[in-house]
Amino acid sequence: MRLFFKLLICVILAYALAAYIAISANPEIKFWRSVDQLRNREIAAVRLTQPRTPIIFFTGGSSCAFSIDPIIIESTCGMPAFNLGLPVSAGPKYLLHQALEKTRKGDILVVTLEPDLLTYPDDFQPSQFGFAMAASANQPSAAVGGDSFGKSLAIREYLNLARPGPSYIATWIGKTMTGKSYRYQKIDIRYHGRIETQVSDPSLPRLAAKKVTALLPAARELLEMFQTAASARGVKVFYSMPWMLTAEAAALENKAANSKILESINTILPTIDDGYQGVATDPAFFSDTPQHLTATGSTLRSLALAKPLHKFLRIP
Repeated sequence: MRLFFKLLICVILAYALAAYIAISANPEIKFWRSVDQLRNREIAAVRLTQPRTPIIFFTGGSSCAFSIDPIIIESTCGMPAFNLGLPVSAGPKYLLHQALEKTRKGDILVVTLEPDLLTYPDDFQPSQFGFAMAASANQPSAAVGGDSFGKSLAIREYLNLARPGPSYIATWIGKTMTGKSYRYQKIDIRYHGRIETQVSDPSLPRLAAKKVTALLPAARELLEMFQTAASARGVKVFYSMPWMLTAEAAALENKAANSKILESINTILPTIDDGYQGVATDPAFFSDTPQHLTATGSTLRSLALAKPLHKFLRIP
């Protein structure tokens, strides 16, 4: 019996240490939690000073975080705006749920999920990043979509997600020993949640011609469920496709492919046509990845999106 209790204590301590390493000691989680907390404080301030004014929210992966400039959206649409983008590794259910939780009746939510999330096989299982973000906010079920998708986190899932893998532990130890920090810092946080980095990489890979033009059945179900949850909350939802750095030779073909994807999405969520269909070929628009925009790219993307969005909002 003594041996059993000793083993039990060891298991509990091991999981506690694993959770600490995966959540509290994770510099990536620390950064994005600080971003999320800042956004929450700024949203609360707007709600306090403009209690009857609807807010425009944008959610998606990091391509959203680096592309949508709330200043431009606000100046064009005449409403407060917030960028709620987070790393795509959080998973679509978490990205959507965490954004919807910040809304209230009358708000606008623009979904900018990367098309790969909606067209390539994926069963939309919770991720360790999404779990870490959700658990650090004391809402672990948000990792699987929470109330937005009628899901709660099972104990088995909780235990599995709280346990970092060997590669993560090795990377964490290496960064700790060398004193390296996460690639983004607080100085990269801009107005109302946008992220911008001064790092640029002129050798970024360009997207080749794509053949996939159909939504996954699971993706269609995901968007339909989210539309239902948003409607119940009194929130209008739209979709806008993020820009991807694309090889010039593949630009026309990819625009045609993305147009078909947008047509499918439009049967579920109204899509906003910014004229680019997710395709941009100028590397000067991109910073450290083929999805993260520079300040120039963010300005162009936001201007292209703000005008058609404004037209949508003027419809009674």
